[in-house]
Amino acid sequence: TVWGGSGFLGSHVCDELSKNNHKVIVADHKNSDYLKKGQEMFIGDITSKHDVLESCKNSDIVFNFAGIAGLDQANENLRKTIDINILGNVNLLEACDENKVSKYVFASSLYVYSDSGGYYKFSKQSSELLIDEFHNQNGLDFLILRFGSLHLRSKKG
Repeated sequence: TVWGGSGFLGSHVCDELSKNNHKVIVADHKNSDYLKKGQEMFIGDITSKHDVLESCKNSDIVFNFAGIAGLDQANENLRKTIDINILGNVNLLEACDENKVSKYVFASSLYVYSDSGGYYKFSKQSSELLIDEFHNQNGLDFLILRFGSLHLRSKKG
């Protein structure tokens, strides 16, 4: 299950998983424009424990690429950033535990080491700490990926 699978990074992860013959559930709050043949779409809300639990049934690995990613958007919407980035992460961790998922992969940011980043930085730092402590208490194997800034470029011509 790939939460945030409708987004730029998440959709590429879904494609690579499909290429390697994995069953892919693309979980997001909206339909994916990038959905490929053989991928299953799950429309849900990461802040809903029920939706997250349902989406992770029979999953071996759960990926979290969902969240408020823009610094300005995060800084202008503290509560929404906490709800989606932190509490959504908690919902996924608990769903992994309940569904006996073997590994959790979290998309974080290099902003965790930055002096800037505001609420976005805080949400990623908090989530990383929660994942580590969840591992300590529940044994869930995890991988944290820290991405730098992503910019889409296109060539004309």
